[in-house]
Amino acid sequence: MEDVILKIGEKQYDIKYSKSHHENISVNDKIYSIELLKKIHDNIFSFSVNQRLVQVELDIDASGNLAIAMDGFYYTVAVTNSTKQLLEKFLLSSESQLHGTKIIRAPMPGMVIKLYADVGSKVMA
Repeated sequence: MEDVILKIGEKQYDIKYSKSHHENISVNDKIYSIELLKKIHDNIFSFSVNQRLVQVELDIDASGNLAIAMDGFYYTVAVTNSTKQLLEKFLLSSESQLHGTKIIRAPMPGMVIKLYADVGSKVMA
């Protein structure tokens, strides 16, 4: 099973699906039967969701988020997975300021083998 996390505003939805049987997806442990009925345009699709007809317009906005127009409502959806979410949470909580530089701790122990920057050079996060 693949996992994806969708964030719409403050709400989070845990999505699980199988790449081989993607017609059934689980959203927060509730199963939905999905069938693509027709591609109307490049980014407009007609789906059957639990035997209910839904027309959806999908776009990617400038921030890389999914923009969805459906039933007269517009949603901005941040797409991630549980691993990426955990790493983002860890990195945000581990950042600290020390003499104008940021210290970022790794989520697991390791050993630095090679650095691709010279001492004193400026690097971007």
